[in-house]
Amino acid sequence: MEEWKEEVYEVILREGTCPVEKKNPTFKILRRRQVMNARLRMLFVLALVLATLSACATPTPEVVKEKETVVVRETVEKIVTATPPPPPEPVKLEVWFLSQSPEEIKLIEGLSAKFGEKHPGVSVTVSAYGYDEMNKTLKLALDGGIGPDVAYCSPGGITHLAYAKAGHLIELTDIVKERGWDQRHPMDAIMYPQKELGGPIWGVPFDLTNVGVFYNKEIFGKLGLKPATTWAEFEALLSAIKTAGYTPFSVGALDGWPLDHYFIILGHVTTPIAKIEALNYVQPGVSLTEDSFVQAATILKGWVDKGYFNDGFLAASYDDANNLFITGKTAMHIGGTWNNATFVQQADFEPGFFAVPRVNPDLEWHSLVTPNNVWVLPKYSKHQELALDYVDYMLSGEVAKALWDSGDIPTFSFATLPPATSGLQADVYRAGLATGIGYYWANNMPEFAEAEVSALQKMVGGELSPQQALTMMEESHAKEVARAQQ
Repeated sequence: MEEWKEEVYEVILREGTCPVEKKNPTFKILRRRQVMNARLRMLFVLALVLATLSACATPTPEVVKEKETVVVRETVEKIVTATPPPPPEPVKLEVWFLSQSPEEIKLIEGLSAKFGEKHPGVSVTVSAYGYDEMNKTLKLALDGGIGPDVAYCSPGGITHLAYAKAGHLIELTDIVKERGWDQRHPMDAIMYPQKELGGPIWGVPFDLTNVGVFYNKEIFGKLGLKPATTWAEFEALLSAIKTAGYTPFSVGALDGWPLDHYFIILGHVTTPIAKIEALNYVQPGVSLTEDSFVQAATILKGWVDKGYFNDGFLAASYDDANNLFITGKTAMHIGGTWNNATFVQQADFEPGFFAVPRVNPDLEWHSLVTPNNVWVLPKYSKHQELALDYVDYMLSGEVAKALWDSGDIPTFSFATLPPATSGLQADVYRAGLATGIGYYWANNMPEFAEAEVSALQKMVGGELSPQQALTMMEESHAKEVARAQQ
């Protein structure tokens, strides 16, 4: 190849006129010997033409010819030896996201698109799943050795910790330190979902949620009502709303877990937090048949008997219940603040929020204020480093600000808290400061979770008394405790 280039230089410089026009035999031979691909061959011819046109001009002094020699030599050298790098292979990152909020899904899709813009050649596909669907689909995929590159899933013993125990997830303990996630987000929030396994980090949250009372400020204003701060005020509030011809609560009992939220939040305001923690961590020393849980179940059944729930609530879905509240058909809705953006953007009235008051004012006030779902990294991703970069971006200040602007409450440690984007967000933030954290205890017990929901559905449907429902729950809970002690 080097000899061939030298001969090319000699032909161009020696002839002084276009070798193509003179049909120089040497040039023809050299042309037949070239082994360049079609694209480089065309570039080479163009370079030769440009160079020889210069040689065809009026003879120049020797010093000028020497400079032209250098130019021609460098031009041919670059064309012959340069090999353009191949274009990067397009990468598709698959993300599974737990949410039934159209607004939240749209936000994550937009943020994922921004991540792609920061990484040329990368596109992110976001697939949204509801709670039950995600739990089933992700488990089946991971058990089969497949799944998404990144998942945002429910935390707890029957979800992300179960995937970790089965060997499906990448441990994030060291990565949290290496990437500085512990500097951006409080370690208490990061460690909250991992406590059951005693320390290793398998999933990282990026926002907080609070289960409490969403209320219609327009209806409250018409009736001259204010958010309740004591249990007596709350009972009076419910009675006044019903008496005025409004349905107090919208409930979607068909899906099971929204009804379970009602029981769990009532359990928090009737039961000492030590009992709640023991129940959550599947420890002995607590029974679902204790008086405080009987009181919680009795309150829930009493609300049904007094007509505080929407008609047909046993056949109503989670989305049905949300829509009843959004359209003003109920005055209140007990649910999670993952609905903030949906309620702010879709309701024709201004929604507000307050924490469910304590039944016993001597109790330490704990509510369902917890880190929300967690980002996890399945081992089966073909793009593990890129998936890690994606989670790093989702834990960034840029994303935290976008979450805040949507009405969410990020776990991110802002140097200065941004101003509230709505009255609802301000209410949620104040309510969270007023109460301690809580626990979705059923998340750590797979069989018990099903038994609890089934017992509650039968209780509110009139098939079981509160005591009978709790006995059914306790039988399943005792098996979970025995299994945990093995």
